[in-house]
This record gives sequence, structure tokens and C-alpha cells, in this order.
Amino acid sequence: MGHCKLAGPTVWRSAGLLAACLAAVFLLRLPVLSASGSSGLSESGGSGSGAEEDAPGSADIRTPDGSYALTGEVLDQLPPDSVQLGVLFQEGADSRTGLYAARREHAGCILWAAPGGDLYLQLSGGGYARACPEPG
Repeated sequence: MGHCKLAGPTVWRSAGLLAACLAAVFLLRLPVLSASGSSGLSESGGSGSGAEEDAPGSADIRTPDGSYALTGEVLDQLPPDSVQLGVLFQEGADSRTGLYAARREHAGCILWAAPGGDLYLQLSGGGYARACPEPG
């Protein structure tokens, strides 16, 4: 008679991380979509709020190897030989891996490293957002 085995902790951990990433993206986009001239993040600072987020020296991703800025480029597939680094935590949280995201919507997402030195953030809606090392 066959034995029924439940999926191991690795499968549950991966599913949990994906669910957390999806929940974070959904919860953070909901206030922006429903903002109608109130104190929403996208409208509170006018043209200055977007410039603040992308200002030099404000890293989007921090790792033990340095700081990285998202380029705005999104790929459908990872570059060949990319390796998974781990899950991003929001800055201020306790991460054993030292992988941090400056923006809440990126916390809980999986981070990948490509052979050329760029990092890729796995997006919940599909695709991989490219991040380049910041000079310094």
C-alpha cells in the first residue's frame, strides 16, 4: 500500500514566501490606486516625491556586497547561470542573510544574482526587475 507524504518544509516555505510577496504588492498598490488627491504617497510630494526615491545615494536594495539601484528594466527570464540569493527584508528588520529592500513592496520578494554582477528582483506579477550596483 502506498504512503501519502505531505510536501516538505521547503515547498511550504517557497509557497509562503510567494504568498507574502503577492500580499505585500497587493496591499501597497491598493492605497495608491484608491488615492484621489488625499495624502497618498504618489501625490503627497508632487514632482519631488519621485525624484526623492530615485535620488543618487538612495539604494533600492542593500546586500552584504553593496547597494543596488533598480534600473526600471524588467526581463521575462533571468540571465543564464543566475543564482538565488534569498528573500528581501524591509530595512530595519532582522535579516540573517543581510538582504534588504528600501521599499515595502519589495520586502518578501526573491533576489537573484546574475554572473555580470547585476541583481534581479523577482516580481509577483511576473518578470525580473534589474538592479545595478551603485558607484562608491
